[in-house]
Amino acid sequence: MIEGNRGFTKLFSVLMLWTALTAYAGQAQAQTVTITSEFLDRAQYDASARTLTIWFDDGSRYRYTAVPQSVFDALRTAKNPGSFFNKSIRDSFKYSQLAKPAPVPAANTAKPAERKPAVPPAATKPSATRPGAAKPNAAPTASSAGFPCPAITSMPKQTVKSEALDEVSYDATTRCLVLYFDSRQVYRYADVPANVYQQLIKTGPDPGIYFNKSVRNKFKFQRVK
Repeated sequence: MIEGNRGFTKLFSVLMLWTALTAYAGQAQAQTVTITSEFLDRAQYDASARTLTIWFDDGSRYRYTAVPQSVFDALRTAKNPGSFFNKSIRDSFKYSQLAKPAPVPAANTAKPAERKPAVPPAATKPSATRPGAAKPNAAPTASSAGFPCPAITSMPKQTVKSEALDEVSYDATTRCLVLYFDSRQVYRYADVPANVYQQLIKTGPDPGIYFNKSVRNKFKFQRVK
């Protein structure tokens, strides 16, 4: 009887040790970090599965597969994580959507827009076909009516430091604003006051925040390319 109890105790101890080691291994493999970014919230990397899960600021969540450890390390140490995501993750790995954006209460519709990534109008969350891609849901036609803008090639460009914007152009005579996005898309906006352009190129916080608040959905726009 004593030998039986000893055997049971030994077996129980082994099982407890195995459970503890398994839990520790899981914790070691799944690393979660908070990200300071305009539209990224946090990221979790599973080394054994090579999967990267990213939580976006709007509440949506995506999982990317076959991601090397080096990519996760670069993301968490990047000076501009949002820009690194756009250039090195968004279009580079297969993904699946794990959670949709959280609904925004009607009384707060004006507030969340300030925290969303700076992307062209109507594209304030990762696309259903390409997370983070700047794709308007309903862009105007290619007609030039209402856009008395000069050729964009003749408009000087001003480089800006932003996670989603690369360059800005403005023509004071026609009040035409042209924005070059990190996604390589180009949009022009009609009848934009000069002070809006000045705010976009002003040194300070990410101009993408100002774009979300004061340009997106405020002016008539047209995709150039």
